[in-house]
Amino acid sequence: MTNTFIDVPVKLTSFEFYNNLLPKSQNVEINNSQSIIIDFSQTDNVSPLVIPNLLCLGRILYSKHQNSAKIYIPETMQAGIVKNYFNEIGFTNYADRFGAYEFINPPLNGLDGAKINPLCNTLYFAADYTRDEISRIIDNYVAPFSEAYLSDFSEYLTFNNGMCDQINLIRFFLNEMIINCNEHASSISFMTMHARYSDKVVYVSVSDIGPGFINTIGKETGCKDELEAILKGVYKRQHVRDYGLFNVILLIIQNGGKVRIHSNTTQVIFTKRLLQKYKENRLLYSQDFNRFNVKKTSYFRGVHLEIEIPLKED
Repeated sequence: MTNTFIDVPVKLTSFEFYNNLLPKSQNVEINNSQSIIIDFSQTDNVSPLVIPNLLCLGRILYSKHQNSAKIYIPETMQAGIVKNYFNEIGFTNYADRFGAYEFINPPLNGLDGAKINPLCNTLYFAADYTRDEISRIIDNYVAPFSEAYLSDFSEYLTFNNGMCDQINLIRFFLNEMIINCNEHASSISFMTMHARYSDKVVYVSVSDIGPGFINTIGKETGCKDELEAILKGVYKRQHVRDYGLFNVILLIIQNGGKVRIHSNTTQVIFTKRLLQKYKENRLLYSQDFNRFNVKKTSYFRGVHLEIEIPLKED
């Protein structure tokens, strides 16, 4: 039996996930007696942005090969830091709970590294959760995180019933996103939130394994490709003052943050550099945007959102 090893780079960032780990994993062909082994021997840092992606990738690989991929983390001090982060952020729990991966070495042995704030965590949303169940999880976990790290994104909103309340726009946007994922994509989803003081960045990432933009809003509006479908989804509620994609992305990039949206084969990166063109809905026809902010990737089913916001320390 010959197993297939996939080496993980020293720093597993979002860039390395899409340009290194993902294409290697998608090109693997194995039989029932073989295993995919994802080797973290050289890795000393894992970005919070890739945690939901890793969990979704594990589910996809299992569905494709009817066999859980295996994770190898050696018994070293450096590897103990990776083990510790996987445990602290919730990856180990979900990887084991859903059979996304098997760990060759005990994942809770030899943990080394700092504790993280318990507000920072990974959340799971089943495809059959009701709106109330989703909102309850958001209220219990996302709301405290938002209050602690994303208070600049709170505004007073007036609802249809005439009531006015202070709302954290990112929290409400994430609530809507998960609901849409359940109702339109019929998919599970994972969300990771981590305020990393070492990076001075607040990270939020969400991944599902649904049909993606091209097979939902793209079909409804006749989009020719994934890029057009992503932008159609972003601008769908441009002129509505709420917590939809357009206004949330606008607020984030105005505050010096970044938003990446990946759907199936295409990633779009929103930054402050293209703020004016973004506001005027001229990105699709911008050569700079298409050259520097649109990335073609190996096929990775579903929608994958990444948010980076500068962390303001007290």
